[in-house]
Amino acid sequence: MPKALCGGDQGPSPCELFLGSIAADLLNTMITRACELDLDIGEVEATVEAPVNLRASFGVSEEVARGFHAIHVKVRPPRINFMRYE
Repeated sequence: MPKALCGGDQGPSPCELFLGSIAADLLNTMITRACELDLDIGEVEATVEAPVNLRASFGVSEEVARGFHAIHVKVRPPRINFMRYE
């Protein structure tokens, strides 16, 4: 967690781990399904972003809700090659 958020800057925060798990789960599902369909999708990349208002998290403001306001997932379109077996 970053030092600015009272962390020791030794690793990811729980929120970063959560967002990373969303990307990992999505990619795992895509790759598993591609294998089931005999598709070669090449490299796939996911980016997960989640805006959060830290004023509520630190108790500075009661006007906004705590936590993520949205979670945005971007997946770089895979290249699909149909596998052919003869």
